[in-house]
This record gives sequence, structure tokens and C-alpha cells, in this order.
Amino acid sequence: MHHLSIVLTFLLLLMPVVPARAAGPATAPAKTQGILCAYWREIPGSRVEDLTSLAVYPGYPNEQVLLDRFEIPENQEGNFGTVIRGYIHPLQDGSYSFYIAGNNQCELWLSSDGTPEGKRLIASVPQWSMPQEWTASPEQQSKPVQLKQGGSYYIEARHKNGGGDNHLAVAWKLPDGTMQGPIPGKFLSPVAPVVVPDPVVTLHDLPVSAGRHRLQVNVDYLLQHVSIPVQVTLPQGYRAEGKQPAIVFLPDTDQKPDAEGFFVQGPDRLVLADPLLKFICISPQPPAGRNYSQRVALKAMAAVVREISNRCAIDGRHVGLTGVAVGGTAVWSLAMEMPGVYVALAPVNGRELLDPELAQVLRGTSVRIYTDIAEGFATGCANRMNEALANLDPKPQVIYLGEKELGKGPAADYCYIQPAFYDQLMGVAKPTAPAPAQPAHVSGRVPWIGGGLAVIGVVALVFYVRSRRSARQHAA
Repeated sequence: MHHLSIVLTFLLLLMPVVPARAAGPATAPAKTQGILCAYWREIPGSRVEDLTSLAVYPGYPNEQVLLDRFEIPENQEGNFGTVIRGYIHPLQDGSYSFYIAGNNQCELWLSSDGTPEGKRLIASVPQWSMPQEWTASPEQQSKPVQLKQGGSYYIEARHKNGGGDNHLAVAWKLPDGTMQGPIPGKFLSPVAPVVVPDPVVTLHDLPVSAGRHRLQVNVDYLLQHVSIPVQVTLPQGYRAEGKQPAIVFLPDTDQKPDAEGFFVQGPDRLVLADPLLKFICISPQPPAGRNYSQRVALKAMAAVVREISNRCAIDGRHVGLTGVAVGGTAVWSLAMEMPGVYVALAPVNGRELLDPELAQVLRGTSVRIYTDIAEGFATGCANRMNEALANLDPKPQVIYLGEKELGKGPAADYCYIQPAFYDQLMGVAKPTAPAPAQPAHVSGRVPWIGGGLAVIGVVALVFYVRSRRSARQHAA
């Protein structure tokens, strides 16, 4: 028995040690600071009522962002409405006064508790004020409000801009007389975002044979029904069960279709003529009466591209985005609407889009900005865009095109850019995702060594038991 205990002790020492996870006090997740701002874009009027009377209010905002203070960024594209909602958390008991400034009309609502049902109007901007001009009219300041330390009070600001300069900010005066404006995010927490339904795409007849195909795709979004004209070109030898790269091409809105109803710009003619160009071309256009800059149109076009991509044999690692003139400008907007989808962008002769979020959206995307060197305006836009994206990795390039590269000629023969352009665009692929890392072993022993020695120990134990049994039999 003494020998058996020695072997068992040896086995226990060989087994891998997994230390217990250290116990610690349970901690609640940190409260999110800031306040939620919802935008309704492209709506006319300068009164708050022009926003709140919409069918899409309050359940269908175009976008929702978290603000780090009670203020929206100044001078955005006009004709929009905002509603900023959240909770305010005083750090001391006492009497507070609230102030609101904005352009155009604004309203500030505060609840006596943490529920929206208890809110009441406490301040407003009847027409407009300058940025953070808290006392342009007496209505901008609330009467004193008694708040409790540690309390959570629902607060809401409504704002409607009718064009031109735009801004909105809210301030408060603390019980000790200190003025804070805009209210810092550390005193605020956001409400939960509104869950906005995704666009619903209706696409009945998807092409399955090589050639050019005209589609009219219906999209329902934000209680609106729009119809998106799309041209899909499938290359020679297309097989629905394969996986092929794709280019999304945004044509200039000024172009007219040919006698057959197809675009005269774009790569589709080259795809049909050159058997070596094995990519699918998807060319959506804005719905009738809308343009690339309108958010509903962009959202609907993005939904259509996703639907066609999902149902066609498209290799998601090789999807490029390009466009010309107005379509070249729209390349930036559609890329922002579809982050992470396009591996390469190649706008041609488009204007710049100096959006501060664009560089973050395009991180890891190959960007080539093409411009006709003979056109000074387009070249200036390309250079400014290149400067705005200078910190991207990989770095963007501005490429100057001449008549030969552009392939200009009679309108019926305008094929946009020559095949080498598409070879470059399709030569970029998303990196393959690395294999998930194996969990690190906390034990100081190498696991496979400990496991192997344990097996050896088991074999030794079996051999020992058998040898003892044999010894007893011989002794008997």
C-alpha cells in the first residue's frame, strides 16, 4: 500500500494545474456618459412643429449619435430636425436654471423624475439665436427648478433648422451660481436608441445569364416607398454557383441611356467585350426625383446593392466601388453608408467630401482618387480629398488620367476607363481573417508535457498493480 500511495502522489504532481479564478467583488457596469441625439434629415420648415407633425416622428429617425456634451455639431447640411434625449444627474441639492440656444426654433423639456411622461416645457428659442447666446430672448431661460443630488431626471431638447447656419446647445446654472454651457457629458446619460427597421427590398427576377440586365427594385424604408433603377452586368461564363468579384459603379446623373435603355458610361461594355474581365457590375441610380446626396436614396441604394450581392455569386473579399462626376462624389457617401463592404474605392472627377468620420470608416480600405488632369476643378477636389485622408493606412493615391486612360470618344462609345483600371481595382482583396487565438494556459507547466507525463504515470500504475498481483500469486 505504501508503494501505491507513492505512485498516486506522483500522478497528482504530474497533472496540469489550473489555478482558480480569483474571486473579487461584483461591480456594476459603468454608466454611459453623454446624451443621445436623433436626426431627421431633408425636411423643410424652421418650426419644431414641422418636425413633430411628421409621420416618421418619433419612431423613424435617419440617424442616432451619442453626444459627449449637450450640443450638436454646428453648420451641418440644413433642413433637418433633431431631438436630444437622456437623463441629467445633479451632484448637489438646490435650485437650477436651464438655458437653450439654437437656430432655428428650439424647445427644452424637463421631467420631475426619470420618466418622459412627467416632462414639461421649461425654455424655448422662438425664432433663432447665435451659438451659445443664452439670453437673446427671455424664453431661453427656465424658471428655477429644484433638483436632488443623485437624482435622475429625464430631459429633452427639440430643434428644427430650415437652412443656413444651424446649431443647438443647452446650459445650466448650478445652485452656487456657476454657469456651465454646454452641459458636460459627465452629468448626462442617454436613453436607449430607437430601433429603426431595416429597408425592405423587393426583388423578384434576378438575372442568371451573362449580359446586361435592367432591373427596377422596390424599397420600403422610413414609411416611404421608392423604386431604384439598377443595371446588372454579368460577365461571360457567369455561373450562379461560383464566386466572382464585383464592382459597384455610380454613373453621373446627367447621362442619358442609349437606344436600348442602358448606361453609356461604366464598365459594362468592357465586361461584355473582354472575356478576361470576370467581375459582376452593379450600377444603381437614385430613385426618380431624388439624388445621391439624399439619405433616403443612399439608404435604399445600399440595401439594393446588399440584396443583389447576397443573391448573386459575389466574392465579398473583392468588391470595389467607383463612379464618375456626381457619381464619383457619391462614392464617398455610399462607402460611409456601407462601412466595411468595399475593399477599394476609385472615384473619378468627383468633388471632395470632408466628413470627419470618413477617415475612420475607410480605415484599411485602398483608396485611389482619379482625376482628369485637364480639369482644374476636379484636380483640386482630388488633392483636397487626398489631404483629408492623408493618415489612412494604406495611404490614398491621386492618379491623373489623360484621354487615353479615360477612353473618351463619341457618346455611344464612351466606355469610361480602360481595362487596366479595373485590373487594379480588382487586384485588391480583403485580408484573410487570422485564425482565432488559442486561450492562454495560466499554468506554469507546458500542458502537453504534463498530459504526457500523466499518461506515463497511469501506465506505471497499471504495471505496478499487475506486478504486485503477480507477486502475491507466486507467494501463494
